[in-house]
Amino acid sequence: MCFKVYEKVPLLVLCCVMVACGRSGPEIEYSRTIDFRTTDTLFMRDRVEDIEFLPLEMTDEAVFSVADKTVFRNGLVYIFDFRNSRIVVYDDSTGEVRFVIDRRGRGPGEYLEIRSFAVNDRYLYTVDNYTARVNLYDCMTGDFRKTLDAPFYVSNIEALDNGDMILAYIPTPGDNIAERLPRYRLFITDGDLNVRKRLFPLEKGYCDPAAVWNYFTRDSGRIIFGSFYFDGFTLIDGTTEEYAHIAVNLDRPVPARLRQDIKSIQTSSCQYILNTPVVAGDYIVAVVNERFYGQEYLYDPYTGYFLQNSRTTAENGILPSVIGSKDGKIVSLLTDYGLYEDAVKHGFKRMPVEYEARLAAGEYVLLFYTMK
Repeated sequence: MCFKVYEKVPLLVLCCVMVACGRSGPEIEYSRTIDFRTTDTLFMRDRVEDIEFLPLEMTDEAVFSVADKTVFRNGLVYIFDFRNSRIVVYDDSTGEVRFVIDRRGRGPGEYLEIRSFAVNDRYLYTVDNYTARVNLYDCMTGDFRKTLDAPFYVSNIEALDNGDMILAYIPTPGDNIAERLPRYRLFITDGDLNVRKRLFPLEKGYCDPAAVWNYFTRDSGRIIFGSFYFDGFTLIDGTTEEYAHIAVNLDRPVPARLRQDIKSIQTSSCQYILNTPVVAGDYIVAVVNERFYGQEYLYDPYTGYFLQNSRTTAENGILPSVIGSKDGKIVSLLTDYGLYEDAVKHGFKRMPVEYEARLAAGEYVLLFYTMK
């Protein structure tokens, strides 16, 4: 079986001719447009070379239900559970718990919520919009260090590689906070959260009807920013701060007249990207709304297709849900022994018996996919 192989084009093209695409969103200059092309003859398993497994220790304190944001840095894995306002931190080679941030209250180092978090090589930052504070903890131990005043309501936070930060504000339906803010989506600050640069103007009255908990993901030194602003995502270099908008040309995009109407969007058959994509090298993993449900796709840079898992075999497939990338590998979190057992029956690579027992007992396992 033969497939036409396209020349592999690097995702991050920061010094190229910018082209405005005729699409159903705002007028934005895109560095690249990727057509949403699917196929029934090529699957995710065809692009996965190998799978590694890392079971995560489960203790009474280190319990999380969902990985709303995951960061691999400093030899650690930081996993954030929004609903429980908890960050569980593991050793990224052994899966042992290193520390947990779980400190509700109003005292020093405590918070009423964690809206988002970020990590650099010195601090772990947590955002508490109820108290308009950002708490800083030692990134290796979790010890509380200091509190900073949040400059405004912060939807998300991410760390640049030079010690500076990126703050995002994305207004959502019924939110009037934007009236009191400079009209921009992203703010680059110094380490003390003093704003020094503003990016991507925010139109008056704009809101993001398809709001997500996490507007940032990472791929080593690159930061990926996504929202309902347009169909696609923005790649930001964590060192130079240069950026490139990457558009995804969906088959049935949300028309411009409906992009602020969440009820119409939810009852239509339009496609839109439900999450901030995960990027690993030139591969992209995105969840696309497909007629009232989310479908996970892998963009294959070698063929130009968006691939799904096979409906008949799980051999070397990518099990949901994908939560991040590390050293060019796509990472997913396995929480369901029944899902794993069924996948193994259909050709999925078996993990060591000890790991199977831990998964069956309720522990979780990280899966690292080495791509071809």
